[in-house]
Amino acid sequence: MKDIPLWENEENLLEVKIGLPGMIANTAGGRTGKLMITNMRIVCSFPGLGLFYEMPHDMITSFKWDSGFLRGGNFKITWFVNQQSAQVHYQTNHKKKIVKLLEKMPYYDKPAVLKPWPVQTQENRVDENNLTGILKTRYAKGEISKEEFDEMRKDLE
Repeated sequence: MKDIPLWENEENLLEVKIGLPGMIANTAGGRTGKLMITNMRIVCSFPGLGLFYEMPHDMITSFKWDSGFLRGGNFKITWFVNQQSAQVHYQTNHKKKIVKLLEKMPYYDKPAVLKPWPVQTQENRVDENNLTGILKTRYAKGEISKEEFDEMRKDLE
């Protein structure tokens, strides 16, 4: 199984085998994957299937244990990315290790939430065609001074 590269200042806290729902975690044929939990994100990787998901902790809304083929060993992660909610479902034999690490996380064992992208985030997206408009908004909100506004506007021209 290929190693998952760490981000800068990232610490690998746990790696465990995972499988697709209904499959035993050590089956062959690309059905075996890896769950890596770091201080910055959760990563699910299935190299044999070409699947790779990385979810920074601040984007995760729920890590919930689910009943299923192997009761108690199935989990579902819900997070939002690119203005849409997404979910992944996997199975593991390492529930105790994962619980010990994640039980202090605010999203752990909460109901799955498919939340819409916050309106304020949509408004604050960087639109390269309207950078001057963003500067005007920041100036109007008092985030930057007149001098900073003028200097940044000159840089953009």
